[in-house]
Amino acid sequence: GQRMRFRPSEPVEDAQLLALPEVRGVERHGAYLEVTGTSEVIGAVTAYLARRQIIAAELRVEQSSLDDAFIALTTHTTAAATTGTSTAIDTVTDTATTTATDGES
Repeated sequence: GQRMRFRPSEPVEDAQLLALPEVRGVERHGAYLEVTGTSEVIGAVTAYLARRQIIAAELRVEQSSLDDAFIALTTHTTAAATTGTSTAIDTVTDTATTTATDGES
């Protein structure tokens, strides 16, 4: 996914941005908005702002890396393990461990 942070020249409502299908989240940091979403979020949000003649001042763009995805996945798996919920990854790991242990006997 991608993340963009900017200071809009005019007020923008969170709901208007969240209505865009490419947008997954909106956070406010003082006068700045941070918008996260799909790989198309930057184009969708900048087009939306342009149609309303709103300038995205101090625009910063970040793209999630493979490392970010791995950290998010392993953090989710660790959190699931501590809360007692199971994920597909936990099940696959457990099955692989059981198979390896059974084969050593």
